[in-house]
Amino acid sequence: MEYAFSKLHSTGNDFIIIDNRDGNVLLSQEQIVEVCSQHFGIGADGLILVEKSQKPACVALMNCFSNDGKPTSHLSGALRCFTKYLVDNGIVDVSAGGYLADTPLGTRTVVFTTDASGACETVKIDMGVPILEPEKIPTTLPAKIGPMGQAAIDMIFDLDDGLYSFSCVNINGPHAVTLLSDIDSCPVDEVGPEMENRPEFPERTSVDFAQVEGDQIFVRSWIRDRGEVLASAAGMCAATVIASIIGKSPSNVTVHMPGGSVVINWMDNGHIYLVSNVTSVFSGTFSL
Repeated sequence: MEYAFSKLHSTGNDFIIIDNRDGNVLLSQEQIVEVCSQHFGIGADGLILVEKSQKPACVALMNCFSNDGKPTSHLSGALRCFTKYLVDNGIVDVSAGGYLADTPLGTRTVVFTTDASGACETVKIDMGVPILEPEKIPTTLPAKIGPMGQAAIDMIFDLDDGLYSFSCVNINGPHAVTLLSDIDSCPVDEVGPEMENRPEFPERTSVDFAQVEGDQIFVRSWIRDRGEVLASAAGMCAATVIASIIGKSPSNVTVHMPGGSVVINWMDNGHIYLVSNVTSVFSGTFSL
């Protein structure tokens, strides 16, 4: 059977998107793995099926799978690509500037801008409220009382590479953030897995290495189960929150990772908003 698809990416997180509003696309886990394979398929971090939503207020349902063929709820990059697909294919009212998306984590409000041709240019999503209480991250590290309440901030670790200070937050999962003067010289592939598997993190942790220069933050992220990645929305948000708490940066910053840059604003209501560009890579058909 032949399938029409589009491939999009946001800060290097790429997704294959298929319109399945008619319900005719039925892909097995093995087929999703094949299609997402960089060597034997189209190649992507995941696959998204655009499906009809049972919620009257929602434009469509985003049914998302990681490149191992399993359903996933890690939605930031997928939701941004999903939004551009909906806008550029006329599924969303362009004049509205926003819509409600039905996702595995519930209904999400998404805001977008368009260029002169009407194509989606930027997407703004709510990344939620960061969790700082150690037991909710979770981590067994002790809490310090600060302006944000109880938090595991500025914890010293004696690692194989030397002493590091890490601060912890949960944004779509546990993150340990260290602020460095030069992230390029840091052995992320050594410090990352060592921190990921520390006993202080019962569910393990992602590890973010941040270099703050005023309202610009440069980040490298080691994501648990994946290793170092081109970009991580949660990692960039984690670095923003910790840098702001420690007083190294404002709460409205531009964050740079190898895959691209985003604007992050940690609002007074506690929510973190992320704005980024999304790029259409190519479209085509494939057969299975």
